[in-house]
Amino acid sequence: MATIDLGKIKLVNRGAYNNSTAYTVDDLVQSGGSTYICIQNSTGNAVTNGSYWSVLAQGGTDVGTTITTQGDILYRDGSGLQRLAAGTAGQVLQTGGSGANPSWTAVSSDWVKLASGTFSASASTLELQQCFSDTYEIYKLMLHLHIGTSDGNNYPEIGFLDNSNNAMTDTYYAAGDGVYMSSGSGDARWSNSQNQDSWRQNDTNGFRLINTWQMSNENELSQAECTFFRPNRAAKVAMFATWGASQHNYVATGITWGMHMTTTVRKGIRINSAGGVNFNTASKYYLYGIKP
Repeated sequence: MATIDLGKIKLVNRGAYNNSTAYTVDDLVQSGGSTYICIQNSTGNAVTNGSYWSVLAQGGTDVGTTITTQGDILYRDGSGLQRLAAGTAGQVLQTGGSGANPSWTAVSSDWVKLASGTFSASASTLELQQCFSDTYEIYKLMLHLHIGTSDGNNYPEIGFLDNSNNAMTDTYYAAGDGVYMSSGSGDARWSNSQNQDSWRQNDTNGFRLINTWQMSNENELSQAECTFFRPNRAAKVAMFATWGASQHNYVATGITWGMHMTTTVRKGIRINSAGGVNFNTASKYYLYGIKP
């Protein structure tokens, strides 16, 4: 009976390549992390010789030896793969552009929160000391105020602190306009295009956000957004505010514009209850700086 030589009917793995071993077609060898298949009987021909060997599986890079810690990021620099260690909480990944390596950086914004919190129930004032600097040109103060009293002269005031954190008791001028509505009297216009005396504080504690508007218990509130233009300078400084208030069966809203007349540098903010009554702990404040 005739014998037919079918040759190899499957690939034969010969292990690591050895220069002195004789290999035949369809032998497999490993070298440098890659796998090669013999395409022509060979002894002593390197696996890089394409006349005898073809790449069956190209070896890769073991990135496990480059990135070693949870949070690592793999990137390529000018020479090869590199490890970027995890950044700190809140940082974001930033590219330096073409030809530069990535890096971690803090989130950048032109609108930055500088302070926030609640009021103490045992105090009728709140001071935000040393909050003004040359870093920001405009500051935004947002207030959510609860004051409990039956004193009709109780209302919030905004003043400044000097570089020694002392209250600045210079003249604060202000003027405003607003409207109010009550369930008992319908609606009316409340106009304060008055002379400066009508808005100037006799105690010079600060700007009146709401002119003599009574807040008579802790369930009644006032909200305001105040804007200060470049307070950290030796010049007169303007303040603009929008506000709203509720008292008994009244609601009111309006605007206030003011000017602090001194040319002394201001370094902080003082929020004051004009009637001397403590702020409720539900009162909150938020201060933001806006970059030039």
